[in-house]
Parts: sequence; C-alpha cells; structure tokens
Amino acid sequence: MTREEEKGHAFRLLEEGDAPGALAIAEGLMQNGAEPELAVLAATALHRLGRNEEAEAHLRDLARRLPDASYLHSLLGRVLAARGDERAIAEFAEAVRLDPENPEALREVAAYLAGREDHRAAAALARRLV
Repeated sequence: MTREEEKGHAFRLLEEGDAPGALAIAEGLMQNGAEPELAVLAATALHRLGRNEEAEAHLRDLARRLPDASYLHSLLGRVLAARGDERAIAEFAEAVRLDPENPEALREVAAYLAGREDHRAAAALARRLV
C-alpha cells in the first residue's frame, strides 16, 4: 500500500468510528514526516478517544506552523471545551476571525454569547449560519 493509500485508509477508519486504528496508522506515517493532515487526523482520533491533552499538544504545534488555519482553532476549541477549559471560547473566536464563515466556530461563539445574555450579538452570529 502506498503512503497516500495508507492515509486514505486512516481517514476512512476514522469516519467509520475506528479511532484507535486511524491513530495507529497516523502515528506510523508521522514517523516519516509530520504532514499537517496526519497531525489533524491524529489529534481528531486522540480527541475521540478522550486523550485531549495529547490532542491539544498536536493542535498547538500545528497552530504554530499554520497560524491562519481556522479549522485548527475550531478543533482546538472543541478539545478544550471537552476538558472544561475556558480558553475554548478564545479558540472558537480566533477561528471566526480567521474564517467568518466557519459554521462550528460561529455556533460555539453564538452559544457562548447567549449564555452570557448578550442575545443581540448571539443572534447576529446565528443569522450568519443561515
């Protein structure tokens, strides 16, 4: 199997719910070079396995290498939120700043604002989702 086929197989495993299998392949492939998509795959698998500290480490490293990648900040926000870390909202806000159309980040920031009873700002963000 070629490297590209292995990567494709790992992504399919993750989509099918086999996070341990996807992680094993990603970690094996990352030893030969840390391509961003493999690090995102590994971080996603780690998050699904509840290994959020490890997922956060992968994502923070990637965010330093790819500071303008909105999806990384969204995923980091999700990882931090799963741990109850209040820094999650800052990551979602950064994702929206980088990509004003990022639906996951827009939902999260709108929910945060609604929870703080800033309904006008929350509604404005929610309208952007429609």
